[in-house]
Amino acid sequence: MDNFLKKILAVLALAFLVVYIGYQVYQVMIPTVETETVYRYTAYQSVETTCLVVRKETVVARGDYTGYLSYAAQDGTRVAKGGVIADVYRTESDAVAQAQEDYLTQEIQTLQALQMQSAEQTTSLASVTAQLARGWNAFVSSAGAYRIEDLQQQGSQLLYLLNKQQIASGKQIDFTARIDELTRQKKELAASYQKKSASILSPVSGYFIGEADGYEQLALPEKVSLITVPQMRQLMQTPPAAVDKATIGKVAQEYDWQILCLIPLEAAESLPAGTGTTVRFPLVTDQALAVDVVVCNKDKSGEAALVLSCNVIQKELIGLRKEQLQIRVAAYDGLRVPDTALQFVTDPQTGAQQSGVYVRKGNTIYFKKIRVIYHSEKESYSVCAFSEDADYLQLYDTIVTGGKNLYDGKVV
Repeated sequence: MDNFLKKILAVLALAFLVVYIGYQVYQVMIPTVETETVYRYTAYQSVETTCLVVRKETVVARGDYTGYLSYAAQDGTRVAKGGVIADVYRTESDAVAQAQEDYLTQEIQTLQALQMQSAEQTTSLASVTAQLARGWNAFVSSAGAYRIEDLQQQGSQLLYLLNKQQIASGKQIDFTARIDELTRQKKELAASYQKKSASILSPVSGYFIGEADGYEQLALPEKVSLITVPQMRQLMQTPPAAVDKATIGKVAQEYDWQILCLIPLEAAESLPAGTGTTVRFPLVTDQALAVDVVVCNKDKSGEAALVLSCNVIQKELIGLRKEQLQIRVAAYDGLRVPDTALQFVTDPQTGAQQSGVYVRKGNTIYFKKIRVIYHSEKESYSVCAFSEDADYLQLYDTIVTGGKNLYDGKVV
């Protein structure tokens, strides 16, 4: 009987040991809390408004010329005074034929250059290979960004470099037959259409914009630095003037352009004249643009008249006029903490509520204080201030973002 009892006790002890070991393995393999690492983060507070973009612009008219216009200048390209804006052709097919002839001319010149290099054998293989790699990267980048207008030129450049690479590697290539064929095609094409009848020239130097909207002659106050909220509101509400049918575009004469808008007084406190900030046009591009605050004149109405200056010239931005605008008014640099990690505990000494998070070190969690300097309701996170006090959250701490029955000193 004693042996039987001993066996039962041994089995129970073994079962307890198995359960205990299994529980410990479970604790290790399947954590009872969810965690993440704390990193540095900068959050920006922005104000949204509607703006009016103003530039010094000169309208370009086609004059008395009739026929089809083939633009030589594209949006955002720099044009000199007297430079060609567009060529006038009798028909669109004549303009297309001219473009084809120009392409053939360029291809013939490219092949002639390759022919000369093949004869002289002076090309460096390493140099050509490096150029080819850069050309391929540019081609892939344009394709990925859907810049279709760049692909033809970049594709031709790649073909040129591939031929140049073969020449550099010692291969003899004769383009005589191809040059003769292209020359024949060019002669036939040149005889099949009428050349341009005239060219429309730029009246001033600057950046070409292929559309006029009626705001080109918008009258600003003589002293923009003294612009008031009522004046700004009147400018924003001014309807565009009628655009002459002979207008084919305009030229922005200066590199700098201005952004005019009204903002709340509380935002104006962060934007004194002479400072810099960044803005975004969310309906146009995700790019943040650096701007300077030219004027920020407050008013008792609860608004301020704001004038910003920007000098970024890009195709996407050159035609801006009335747009939605986001202006950064403050930046908060600190530690990013998701709302799921935030905890509020009662200080046993003072009885006050203390905000903080639980931090895991090894298999134990500890409570650490935080000081929130910014909170995003939309994205459900807070930015907490840096602190040298070890009782406060530190960079790269492992914080608990999920778990039950959490307390300071708990073993998990």
